[in-house]
Amino acid sequence: MKGLGVPAFNEGSPAWHTGDFSNGLGVMINGIQHVVVIAKEYRFDRPKSEYTIKLEYVFYDVFGLDDDDLQEYGADGGFDSDASQGITAWWQLQFQHGYVPLITRIAFEREFTVPVPAAGAVRR
Repeated sequence: MKGLGVPAFNEGSPAWHTGDFSNGLGVMINGIQHVVVIAKEYRFDRPKSEYTIKLEYVFYDVFGLDDDDLQEYGADGGFDSDASQGITAWWQLQFQHGYVPLITRIAFEREFTVPVPAAGAVRR
């Protein structure tokens, strides 16, 4: 398992509505604030010479706004639209009236099977 990188749901182009911006994930999740990975099961099969591990991934995202969002998309951003007014009102609810942002929790399991290199094999 190489190159897993940082989990994000903001691939694609917001301007061209491709990738995650075409299906709403770029807006609803964008990036992940917290990840927990739990090893649920682990075993070694000697006759097959392979390891198997079952992992549970739990992702947490905070669906809220910060000052940068207000400056870029809100009333401070120079746009006079219903969206900018809504973003400004949303920011005010959070920071001036104590409303808590929505926390999204996503959990799923995946199982991986990996062969054990033969004795004397060079690992890369």
